[in-house]
Amino acid sequence: MKTIVTLVIAAALASLLAASLALAQEETTLEDVEAEFGDLTRSEIEAMGYVVDPVCVDASELPPPVQEQLGLTATAAMGFHAVNEDLFDDTVDPLEPEIVLLGPDDEVWGVEYETSIDTENPEVLGQEMPLLEGGHPGMEFDHYAIHAWFIDNPAGQFADFNPTVSCSAAEALPTTGSGGDLTSGNAGSPARLAWLAALAGAALFAAGWTLRRRASR
Repeated sequence: MKTIVTLVIAAALASLLAASLALAQEETTLEDVEAEFGDLTRSEIEAMGYVVDPVCVDASELPPPVQEQLGLTATAAMGFHAVNEDLFDDTVDPLEPEIVLLGPDDEVWGVEYETSIDTENPEVLGQEMPLLEGGHPGMEFDHYAIHAWFIDNPAGQFADFNPTVSCSAAEALPTTGSGGDLTSGNAGSPARLAWLAALAGAALFAAGWTLRRRASR
């Protein structure tokens, strides 16, 4: 009897925790996240457990037809990825992004959320997270990912690339480690190209899904 009672209490606590997390998700806004991360220095970000990848990611390696379909120029960028692998699991906390996006002067451009394929109906900041099939270097498996930009992004505040920023004169950012193995250190490596192709596919899928949803309203 005690075992049954214990199980019931545990289930109730788990439900309460899930409800609390969902409520926190609903109440947290992009402005709240920016307030937490927008003014941090690189040193402060690294002190939080993030490791900066040395390669600035832009759209130059996407096939031109994909760039055109996404409405991007080759210089549209994501920036440098500061990765905290310890935060990757099957939950999404808007105030604990797995990645912080940095510009050439270490300024914070935004964040990126990543979560396991086991996460049920992954959402963050009111957005459904697209599936990144095949993952990316260092995480070559299906998982969900979405960007959230603090700076203005004509492509959308949750788009992968931002056409208002670029990686020009930003390629020599000193590395602090592997950056969560987002890159093998070679910007043109097959692993990176595969990741960008998967990312482009996710972006196109997300764009199509958004258009379908708008059309159904």
